[in-house]
Parts: sequence; structure tokens; C-alpha cells
Amino acid sequence: MPFYAHSENGLGVKHDLVTHLERVGELASLFAGKFGAAEFGYWAGLWHDLGKYSSAFQSYIARGIEGGPRIQMVEK
Repeated sequence: MPFYAHSENGLGVKHDLVTHLERVGELASLFAGKFGAAEFGYWAGLWHDLGKYSSAFQSYIARGIEGGPRIQMVEK
């Protein structure tokens, strides 16, 4: 079973969870490296969405991918 970080984007592309976590880890490492904490930043980024490996979250994402109900985010 594939795991996803987010529902489809406007182009219909699903965001793979492993890829998402690795990329966030890399970015967090770059940012945290500026104050000597690159390794900590990497691990924090890598683990930040680990809860998305739950079946409940993946069911939620699947509903969005299949056109089911989704929550709309409102920017402040």
C-alpha cells in the first residue's frame, strides 16, 4: 500500500510520504545548519509527519484523492 503526505495537487499528482519526509528533512537541515544544528534539523524534518503513516490518515487522504469530502484550509 502506498503512503501519501497530501492529497492530489492541481495536476492530479499525489505526494508520496517518504519523498515528502526526506525533502523536508533536507530543507530543515539547511536551515538549522545556519546555527550549527543541521543533523537535528534533518531528523526533525524527517519525523515531522510520521503520524501520517496511520491507516486513519491514509483513509482521509484516499477520500480526498477519490474526490470525497475534504477540509478546506483558510489562510489568515
